[in-house]
Amino acid sequence: MKLNHILYPAMFGCLFSLYSCVEDKGSYDHLPVNEITVTGTEKTYSVLAGITELTIEPTITGSILGEDDSQYEYTWYACKKELGSDKHTHTVLGNEKNLKTTVVMNPGSYYLYLIINDHSTGMEWVISDMTLQVSTSLTTGFYVLGEKEDGVIGMDFLSMPNSEGDTTMIHDIFTNTEQLKGAKDLLYTGYISNPSVAVNL
Repeated sequence: MKLNHILYPAMFGCLFSLYSCVEDKGSYDHLPVNEITVTGTEKTYSVLAGITELTIEPTITGSILGEDDSQYEYTWYACKKELGSDKHTHTVLGNEKNLKTTVVMNPGSYYLYLIINDHSTGMEWVISDMTLQVSTSLTTGFYVLGEKEDGVIGMDFLSMPNSEGDTTMIHDIFTNTEQLKGAKDLLYTGYISNPSVAVNL
């Protein structure tokens, strides 16, 4: 019994001395982060490929740097996911804060990203709440199928872009290299292997 009374205080003293030997040398001084805020952008942008100029002039403010953007590096790019696949195609549109470019891409819907690299902190900020709709003069409207004076099939297109220019009739969009005739008897059938995926014809 007497030994037990001696052992417990000895163990306590040993643990206390071990704890006192461990010195906390950690630094708890946290550096403030320059949080970036981007305003002046829209949710959706629409352009005609090769015709309409895409212009975006955002306002960028840092919580520490304010409007000083000398430490920033910019990358604008459009991202499109391939149908039925997890592959992504990235197209760089510009490397300046203010984006001003004529988009030359296939028609479709793209995610639009702005990447901001802050060299003062080494942090990367991703602005990803924008989409880009790319169309052509032949995207929205009506196809007019008929026969020319010699009976050869021809096709025109009544172009009706969404708020991007006037309605226009575009003539002879079908290259009839086989000199096909009989527009009323012409039947086009298409095939898609995955009917659950939306496609454009």
